[in-house]
Amino acid sequence: MKTICQSGVEDIGFRKVDVMLFEFHLLFHSILYALARGEAENATIENYPYHISVEFSGKHFCSGALITESWVITAASCVSGRTISDINVRIGTSISSFGGTELAIGKIIVHDNFDKYTYDDDIALLKLENPIEFNDKLQPIILPVDYTVEDGSSLLVTGWRKKAYGGSESQLKVTAVPVVNLNTCNSTMPGFKPLSRRMLCAGYMTSGVETCQGDSGAPLVTADDTIVGILSFGLGCLYNTYPGVYTRVGSYLNWISSNAGILI
Repeated sequence: MKTICQSGVEDIGFRKVDVMLFEFHLLFHSILYALARGEAENATIENYPYHISVEFSGKHFCSGALITESWVITAASCVSGRTISDINVRIGTSISSFGGTELAIGKIIVHDNFDKYTYDDDIALLKLENPIEFNDKLQPIILPVDYTVEDGSSLLVTGWRKKAYGGSESQLKVTAVPVVNLNTCNSTMPGFKPLSRRMLCAGYMTSGVETCQGDSGAPLVTADDTIVGILSFGLGCLYNTYPGVYTRVGSYLNWISSNAGILI
């Protein structure tokens, strides 16, 4: 017989409650363990509502993040040399090239000093043709005012990851990655791409740990959704001892403010 406790909560039996709590405990910690090892987990847009897809000819090819109702931040390497008629963004969906809303672009701003050989200053802004309204699937990311990225700290990167043998995942993924000391990263990465202080590295440098972190333009964020990096380049899924290289967003706050016309 079911009884009603004094608190007004229905007693469904201690054994059933214990089993439910135990199962939840296992699920929660299995997710934490997977993220701690750098393994990607499926992500929903409601949990990462700033994440958007940048599309070329109607197909996903890069990621980006909303910073206001009218502006998206992404990698310059994604949009350099493109025209606004080539590109649109898809918002409010966890599935690449499907669902959500497709939006036209009104302006592309690529950093004047972007170097397509070294990937220095790999940052760009996209102005939406019409501003959006925020909701549970659309929210701005937080810009990193007075934020210091510490070596070894754990960050999250979301994206439709590149597969080892071509193509991208259709489901949005999230991966936890540690920040790698820049000097260590510089000495590890091939010498033809020297890293500047406007870059940061994140990822695992241990054989056997997954390093397919996302796609170009993917935001690297803290636990409170502050963006600290934009995925610029890496050596791909087949080279699992190299971290990803990100544009350090904190180095470009004045540039973002002046070009997007927003106060930071």
